[in-house]
Amino acid sequence: MNFKEEHDFFKLFELSIRVKSALMKDNPYIHGFLLKARYEENEAVKQELSERNKTFLEEMFPRWFPEVDFSKFKENVDPQDVFMLLYYLGDGYLREAVGRNDFELDRICEDYERWMDWIKGSVYRKEYL
Repeated sequence: MNFKEEHDFFKLFELSIRVKSALMKDNPYIHGFLLKARYEENEAVKQELSERNKTFLEEMFPRWFPEVDFSKFKENVDPQDVFMLLYYLGDGYLREAVGRNDFELDRICEDYERWMDWIKGSVYRKEYL
């Protein structure tokens, strides 16, 4: 699985989900730790994490997608907006699943991939679907 050889935006997201899923299966407590850290209540820690997350998000798009063929997107669609939509969709869904103690990783990945397909159908040109 080589991320640099893949040039499709959504296939890269799919690869990312599979890698994260494998890591979470091998290290089941890592996700809980990361979520707890992300939603820390201590103001000093919360501020630091917020600043780091903002920097991370700004740097993530160009780092993850340097070789992506953005011509597949419809003319009026900004790929970075789609990236943020998918990021927040995943983040919110994981947070909600952990909060209700209903964390079935395989189901979460299936749901997310189904939703990505719906979004892809809305933002890609017909010839690339």
